[in-house]
Amino acid sequence: MLTDAIIQAATAGAMLPDGNRLRLRVTAPGAGAWQLKLRQAGKDTTKTLGAYPAVSINKARSLAEDTRAAAPTAAPSEAPAKPATSAITFGAVGETYMTFDGKSAATVVKRRYLFEKLSKLHALPLTGITPSQVRVELERIQEDTGRDTAHRAAMVACRIFDHAQRHDIFYNPAARRHDWLKPIQTAHHAAVVEPKPFGILAGLVDMWGAGTVANATRLLMRTAVRPGELRAAQWSEFHDLDNPALARWEIPAERMKMKRAHVVPLSRQAVDVLKAQQANAAPRAGGFVFPNARVPGECISQGAIQKYLTACGYDETQHKPHGFRSSFTTLATEAGQEGAIIELCLAHADSNKVRAAYNRAARMDARRALMQWYSDYIETLKG
Repeated sequence: MLTDAIIQAATAGAMLPDGNRLRLRVTAPGAGAWQLKLRQAGKDTTKTLGAYPAVSINKARSLAEDTRAAAPTAAPSEAPAKPATSAITFGAVGETYMTFDGKSAATVVKRRYLFEKLSKLHALPLTGITPSQVRVELERIQEDTGRDTAHRAAMVACRIFDHAQRHDIFYNPAARRHDWLKPIQTAHHAAVVEPKPFGILAGLVDMWGAGTVANATRLLMRTAVRPGELRAAQWSEFHDLDNPALARWEIPAERMKMKRAHVVPLSRQAVDVLKAQQANAAPRAGGFVFPNARVPGECISQGAIQKYLTACGYDETQHKPHGFRSSFTTLATEAGQEGAIIELCLAHADSNKVRAAYNRAARMDARRALMQWYSDYIETLKG
């Protein structure tokens, strides 16, 4: 399936298939014409659906689906009878739901995992499935793999039944599912948030060990980013490390939880950690800042930083890698720092998109000042 990145990289004259006979004929870099191949009255025809980027990928898919639905697929005398809704299975509708909205490959993989958990429903006619059958399957998933997976599978089941409205089936036995499963037990990320104990933690993080994982932990402590965003950092994302007034880390949207690009102003201490890592693992074009020593071409593992914290004397019940964000929030707030700037540094969502875009640009100086204050405060707490 096409993505904007694939289209932007294509050259004029290329014909890019999207699936289901929809394609984009590239007319210039970043521009093209959407075409849909149809079979009508025994003959192939091509319809133009608009120009990219004015017509987005998702819009083109929607137009293609509407066009297919409106176009006869054979001569009037040969038109096949519309299949009875009672013959449409849960599995068939689920397959079309997997990719219909153009979500990322990672999202499709997650959907399919949950869809396969509901495999005992796949062969059943969708309109014949009862609420009790859905509930029994969800309870089985809950027993086998846990509450969180069961709740997410319930959501996928509900959306598949809703998706069947495209087949004129308005029936959803999973719509009233909310009391079927045990509630999810949420757990907060363990974190050291008191100034003196945090100073002890910071001192141990900075002195305990050397190498890639140690440097990753030290940078995580001083940037308040999410652990996943840090583990997969690449050298190409860091800029102006020799200029304290401009040193920054530009995290692309696809690696952020909220799918919005985020700029992290880097304190002098954060830059020192990066330079130590440069000396420890020489940067390579397109390479990870924190490469995996055991698996070439991969970044450090998800559990690497927690293992380092455990070596420092802090297990998962005391302080987790994600807990550095809680430490930053609590310590900065209690020190009287401005809450709005703290939220911007954490890349938390703003419900107003225009205001969010303005804040990210206009308050960079305040964010840089806060991140430098925080790194200096860590040094003070370490004593």
